[in-house]
Formats: sequence, C-alpha cells, structure tokens
Amino acid sequence: MLLRTHPLTTKLSGVRFDDFLIDCCNYPDVNDLLIAADIMISDYSSIIFDYSILEKPVICFGYDYDEYVKKRGFYFDINKEFPNGIIKSDDDVLGLIQNMDYKEQCNKTKELKRKFVMYGGNATQMCVEKLFSK
Repeated sequence: MLLRTHPLTTKLSGVRFDDFLIDCCNYPDVNDLLIAADIMISDYSSIIFDYSILEKPVICFGYDYDEYVKKRGFYFDINKEFPNGIIKSDDDVLGLIQNMDYKEQCNKTKELKRKFVMYGGNATQMCVEKLFSK
C-alpha cells in the first residue's frame, strides 16, 4: 500500500511504515504513483480528478465530512457526484475494497471523468501545437 500525505499529516498521525505500508510522501512525481495505484483512496483533494483520467476506482474517505462541510463547504454535492459518495469509516472503506466489482467501479470513475474532466492525455502535444501553430 502506497501512502502519500502531507509530511506533517503523516508525522502528526503517528503512521508507521513497513513492508506493507510504503512511505511515498517525498516521492518526487505523484503521476508515477497514480499510474502504479489500482485504487485511489483520497479525501476531498482535487487529485481525484487527475486520477480519474486513468479510469480506475476512486474512494473518497471523508471521516471528517460533517465538520469539513460546515467549515469549508464544496462547490458541488460530492456525495452525489463522487463514485460511492463519501465513505466515512475505516470499516466501510475496507468493506468496499473487499467486495469491489472492479469493472463497475472503473465505470463509475469514467462517469466522474466524463462529467468533470474536460482535458486529459496528450497535454504536451496540445501545448506544442498551440504554441507553435501559425
């Protein structure tokens, strides 16, 4: 299991790494980690949209959802829009993973991507064409 959090978050939570839980907090290229992952578990981070380009399962783990929504709010109802809504407990996250229909979850992520991601892939080619076209 690859874990990438803000380094301060990892330190404060007392996470201990081993052969199963691998510290990727200082890994230089998050895109490599996204490609390597079969499933993304995130909070409300926009990285979910970056990962959706890969059309692999996304789990939004919002253990602090009620507090977060009161303090910061969201631009849209993520409970309706994110695949599986907000998962609020460790046990529910584990249950979803253990009973997951991978193909169905990939399709849910494709729908998220279709709805929210306007561009994806070939970014370098698009930029070069835009910059150097007459």
